[in-house]
Amino acid sequence: MRHRVLCRAAATVAVAIVVLVYTVGCGGGGGSSTPVVVDTTAPTVTGITAPSLTSSEGGDTTISAVITDNVGVASAYAIITLPGGSSTSITMALASGNTYTCTYSAPLNLDETDDTYQVVVSAYDAAHNNGSAGPISFKVPGLSGPPPPPTE
Repeated sequence: MRHRVLCRAAATVAVAIVVLVYTVGCGGGGGSSTPVVVDTTAPTVTGITAPSLTSSEGGDTTISAVITDNVGVASAYAIITLPGGSSTSITMALASGNTYTCTYSAPLNLDETDDTYQVVVSAYDAAHNNGSAGPISFKVPGLSGPPPPPTE
Protein backbone atom coordinates (compact mmCIF):
# COMPACT_ATOMS: atom_id res chain seq x y z
CA MET A 1 0.00 0.00 0.00
CA ARG A 2 1.48 3.31 -1.02
CA HIS A 3 0.29 6.78 0.05
CA ARG A 4 1.33 10.10 -1.34
CA VAL A 5 0.61 13.38 0.45
CA LEU A 6 0.94 16.71 -1.29
CA CYS A 7 0.68 19.96 0.65
CA ARG A 8 0.15 23.37 -0.87
CA ALA A 9 -0.22 26.61 1.07
CA ALA A 10 -1.82 29.83 -0.08
CA ALA A 11 -2.34 33.05 1.85
CA THR A 12 -5.60 34.99 1.69
CA VAL A 13 -6.14 38.68 2.33
CA ALA A 14 -7.14 37.91 5.95
CA VAL A 15 -3.70 36.36 6.51
CA ALA A 16 -5.22 32.93 7.01
CA ILE A 17 -3.27 30.05 5.55
CA VAL A 18 -5.17 27.37 3.71
CA VAL A 19 -3.49 23.99 3.48
CA LEU A 20 -4.89 21.48 1.03
CA VAL A 21 -4.08 17.89 1.86
CA TYR A 22 -4.52 15.36 -0.92
CA THR A 23 -4.62 11.67 -0.13
CA VAL A 24 -4.36 9.11 -2.84
CA GLY A 25 -5.63 5.64 -2.05
CA CYS A 26 -4.84 2.31 -3.63
CA GLY A 27 -7.10 0.96 -6.30
CA GLY A 28 -8.02 4.11 -8.21
CA GLY A 29 -10.41 5.71 -5.74
CA GLY A 30 -9.21 9.16 -6.78
CA GLY A 31 -8.40 10.35 -3.25
CA SER A 32 -9.89 13.34 -1.50
CA SER A 33 -8.91 16.81 -0.42
CA THR A 34 -9.71 18.48 2.87
CA PRO A 35 -8.94 22.19 3.30
CA VAL A 36 -7.53 23.09 6.72
CA VAL A 37 -7.69 26.76 7.71
CA VAL A 38 -4.95 27.90 10.07
CA ASP A 39 -5.77 31.03 12.10
CA THR A 40 -2.77 33.37 12.21
CA THR A 41 -4.66 36.57 13.06
CA ALA A 42 -4.19 37.89 16.61
CA PRO A 43 -7.06 39.48 18.55
CA THR A 44 -7.26 43.29 18.43
CA VAL A 45 -7.47 45.22 21.72
CA THR A 46 -8.72 48.84 21.73
CA GLY A 47 -10.46 51.35 23.98
CA ILE A 48 -8.89 50.40 27.31
CA THR A 49 -10.29 52.33 30.27
CA ALA A 50 -9.51 52.25 33.98
CA PRO A 51 -10.86 55.28 35.84
CA SER A 52 -8.68 56.81 38.54
CA LEU A 53 -10.01 56.66 42.07
CA THR A 54 -10.98 59.83 43.94
CA SER A 55 -9.99 58.83 47.47
CA SER A 56 -6.71 57.81 49.07
CA GLU A 57 -8.76 55.06 50.72
CA GLY A 58 -8.46 53.06 47.49
CA GLY A 59 -11.35 51.00 46.21
CA ASP A 60 -12.57 49.26 43.09
CA THR A 61 -11.89 50.42 39.55
CA THR A 62 -13.45 48.70 36.56
CA ILE A 63 -11.03 47.98 33.73
CA SER A 64 -12.62 47.56 30.31
CA ALA A 65 -11.47 47.02 26.73
CA VAL A 66 -12.97 46.27 23.34
CA ILE A 67 -11.52 42.99 22.02
CA THR A 68 -12.23 41.52 18.59
CA ASP A 69 -10.88 38.54 16.66
CA ASN A 70 -11.60 37.08 13.23
CA VAL A 71 -12.51 33.69 14.75
CA GLY A 72 -13.27 34.45 18.42
CA VAL A 73 -11.62 35.53 21.67
CA ALA A 74 -10.70 32.60 23.93
CA SER A 75 -9.38 34.57 26.93
CA ALA A 76 -8.50 38.10 28.03
CA TYR A 77 -6.42 39.44 30.91
CA ALA A 78 -5.66 42.79 32.49
CA ILE A 79 -2.03 42.89 33.59
CA ILE A 80 -1.66 45.57 36.25
CA THR A 81 1.75 46.93 37.20
CA LEU A 82 1.64 48.17 40.78
CA PRO A 83 3.41 51.32 42.02
CA GLY A 84 6.29 49.23 43.46
CA GLY A 85 6.93 47.52 40.10
CA SER A 86 5.38 44.10 40.73
CA SER A 87 2.42 43.01 38.65
CA THR A 88 -0.79 41.04 38.91
CA SER A 89 -3.05 39.55 36.27
CA ILE A 90 -6.86 39.50 36.38
CA THR A 91 -9.05 37.46 34.03
CA MET A 92 -11.50 39.63 32.10
CA ALA A 93 -15.04 38.52 31.27
CA LEU A 94 -17.23 39.36 28.28
CA ALA A 95 -19.64 42.07 29.46
CA SER A 96 -21.55 42.84 26.25
CA GLY A 97 -20.85 42.97 22.53
CA ASN A 98 -17.05 42.95 22.27
CA THR A 99 -16.42 44.66 25.62
CA TYR A 100 -14.52 42.74 28.28
CA THR A 101 -14.27 43.91 31.90
CA CYS A 102 -12.75 43.10 35.28
CA THR A 103 -12.49 44.84 38.63
CA TYR A 104 -9.29 45.69 40.47
CA SER A 105 -9.41 46.56 44.19
CA ALA A 106 -6.71 49.15 44.80
CA PRO A 107 -5.43 49.38 48.37
CA LEU A 108 -5.29 52.40 50.65
CA ASN A 109 -2.59 54.93 49.75
CA LEU A 110 -0.92 56.35 52.87
CA ASP A 111 1.67 58.36 50.92
CA GLU A 112 1.34 62.06 50.19
CA THR A 113 1.93 61.39 46.47
CA ASP A 114 -0.44 59.60 44.12
CA ASP A 115 0.04 55.88 43.45
CA THR A 116 0.08 55.22 39.70
CA TYR A 117 -0.94 51.84 38.28
CA GLN A 118 -0.23 50.74 34.67
CA VAL A 119 -2.64 48.46 32.78
CA VAL A 120 -1.99 46.33 29.68
CA VAL A 121 -4.82 44.22 28.26
CA SER A 122 -3.81 40.98 26.55
CA ALA A 123 -6.14 38.65 24.62
CA TYR A 124 -5.74 35.19 23.09
CA ASP A 125 -7.75 33.25 20.52
CA ALA A 126 -8.13 29.46 20.31
CA ALA A 127 -5.05 29.23 18.04
CA HIS A 128 -2.97 30.93 20.80
CA ASN A 129 -2.50 34.13 18.79
CA ASN A 130 -1.95 37.02 21.19
CA GLY A 131 -2.87 40.68 20.85
CA SER A 132 -2.39 43.36 23.48
CA ALA A 133 -2.64 47.10 23.99
CA GLY A 134 -1.58 49.63 26.58
CA PRO A 135 -0.28 50.63 28.93
CA ILE A 136 -2.79 53.10 30.22
CA SER A 137 -2.69 54.33 33.80
CA PHE A 138 -4.98 55.07 36.69
CA LYS A 139 -4.21 56.66 40.05
CA VAL A 140 -5.08 56.36 43.69
CA PRO A 141 -4.59 59.83 45.18
CA GLY A 142 -2.24 60.39 48.08
CA LEU A 143 -3.20 61.90 51.39
CA SER A 144 -3.91 65.59 50.99
CA GLY A 145 -1.87 66.56 54.03
CA PRO A 146 -0.73 65.20 57.33
CA PRO A 147 -3.27 63.13 59.20
CA PRO A 148 -5.33 64.98 61.78
CA PRO A 149 -4.16 64.79 65.39
CA PRO A 150 -5.75 62.13 67.54
CA THR A 151 -8.81 63.17 69.47
CA GLU A 152 -9.26 62.52 73.14
